[in-house]
Amino acid sequence: MHIQEIIIDGFKSYAKRTVIQGFDPMFNAITGLNGSGKSNILDSICFVLGISRLEQVRAGSLQELVYKQGQAGVTKATVTIVFDNKDKKGSPVGYESYDEIAVCRQVAIGGRNKYLINGHVAQQNKVQNLFHSVQLNINNPHFLIMQGRITKVINMSPQEILGLIAEAAGTKMYENKKEAALKTIEKKESKLEEIQRILKEDITPTLEKLRTERAAYIQWTSGNAERERLERFCTAWEFTQAENLTKKAADEMLQMEGEKKDMERKCKDLSAEIAEKEEMVKSLQRAKANEMGSEMKELEAKSNELSKALVKATTTWQHSKENLDGEKKAVEKTRKQHKDLQKALDANKAKVSKAEKSVQDITEQVSSCQGRLADLQRQKQGLQAGCDADSKEGEKSLADQLKDAKTHVSTAESELVQLRNRMQHLKSELSQRQKGAKNAGKEYEQLQGELTKATNTVAKAKAELEKLAFDPQAQVADCACSSGVGMDLILANRKSSRHRSLQKSLLSRVKGIVASLVKLKDKSTATAIEVAAGAKLYQLVVKDEETGKQILKNGQLKKRVTIIPLNKIQASTVPDTILKTASKSLGPERAKLALEFVGYDDEVLVQDDPATFDGVL
Repeated sequence: MHIQEIIIDGFKSYAKRTVIQGFDPMFNAITGLNGSGKSNILDSICFVLGISRLEQVRAGSLQELVYKQGQAGVTKATVTIVFDNKDKKGSPVGYESYDEIAVCRQVAIGGRNKYLINGHVAQQNKVQNLFHSVQLNINNPHFLIMQGRITKVINMSPQEILGLIAEAAGTKMYENKKEAALKTIEKKESKLEEIQRILKEDITPTLEKLRTERAAYIQWTSGNAERERLERFCTAWEFTQAENLTKKAADEMLQMEGEKKDMERKCKDLSAEIAEKEEMVKSLQRAKANEMGSEMKELEAKSNELSKALVKATTTWQHSKENLDGEKKAVEKTRKQHKDLQKALDANKAKVSKAEKSVQDITEQVSSCQGRLADLQRQKQGLQAGCDADSKEGEKSLADQLKDAKTHVSTAESELVQLRNRMQHLKSELSQRQKGAKNAGKEYEQLQGELTKATNTVAKAKAELEKLAFDPQAQVADCACSSGVGMDLILANRKSSRHRSLQKSLLSRVKGIVASLVKLKDKSTATAIEVAAGAKLYQLVVKDEETGKQILKNGQLKKRVTIIPLNKIQASTVPDTILKTASKSLGPERAKLALEFVGYDDEVLVQDDPATFDGVL
């Protein structure tokens, strides 16, 4: 692919549309008088290729590339390069079907900038990828060899030459794409972790809650449907029963109507018979009345007199009965009043006895008050004399006792003030410790969060190692066994020259570096202990702080050394809460103290306290 023609319109000194043709596929040179625009043609080519360093085209901004910066009526600069693409072997990727490729770049006053490929608008990325695929990178510092730079190119270092070759071969484009892809992958991974965290902390609990609610809703729906089905079944059964009852009632009604008709017929017959019988009774009464009229009248008169006498006697008996009931009630009432009076009499007797006792008590109190009055008169005489009436000879007077009492009161007040001050001090100290406890709780939560993150990271790394079928402990053990050297010798060989320069007089009090004092119990834990201890393995252990001072003063040390005096070591162990948290996260057998996997001599212990060396580790 090579340049076939260049069309320049409004770019730098080319105010009008100018077409430059006749380019050679292999070599071209631009000649002309000074100021004729030779360099502007090269600048136009660089402009289309997408140069980012405008100082190489002698411009401070894109607006300066427009003819007279838009002051002559030209508001945009356009440069089009037509490439001959008949050689398909050197064709850009994706453009093998085109014999000609026209790349156009246009910049307008105001900063508008656009690219066109074969008349279609394209992104700058796409244009750069087109040129990179044919080893054209305008932003390569060695793309343009300016005057005076030939010698610099000849004297390039191997690394610079390698970069130049990479640019020429077109691999730099893929390196850039690889770096961009890696950055994108990192961003996507962080985003994926954030999404997973949100999924775990927010979405999953919500989903569980929604699942529970959905199950409850389904259960309620099924129960509701079953209830409706049973209600319909009950309604149908009731309807069937009602229909049966209706049919039965209709049959009974027909039967009753028939019986009613029979009864009506019988009633008519009986009414006729009753009428006949009444007529017969009337006729018989008339006949009887005619026969026994006088006797009946006498009997009726006697009956009336007897009825009146009976009514009178009955009335007299009722009045007598009512009087008798009234007398019985009066007797019962009198009996109740007698009982109440008896109770009141007993209560008054109790009150009289109680009053007699109170009179005796008052008499005793009066006698005691009279004795107290005599004592008070005697005390009054003693007070007038200036001493206690009951005091013996040689005892203090009341004035002296009053002074002693005031002294005791002042002493008690001062002690009370001291106690109040101490109480205020203890309250302030308590508030400070409460704040410290809150801060410690926050730090514990932060450490817990960091531990959780670290646990997740370790789990991911272990999963990746399991996929690769890699066993780190086996690799470490194999290396240690093949070389025949244990962890203690490996660490001992790492002794620096920091304590070789010590004087012979101090060597008896120098124990050595921590790495030389540790003996591994299990070689498979070597890497883990080395990572956990870190730089502390190379700290120098001495007998006391005086030895450390002499080493710093006369040891001629050439490097910085951390010295640990055994008599100044303070015990420091891992808190049980952290160990329990780690065991809970990783498993009870996968989280242990480093001190359990190493051994050491008794001479490095302080007061036989093994926790002291744990603090060193």
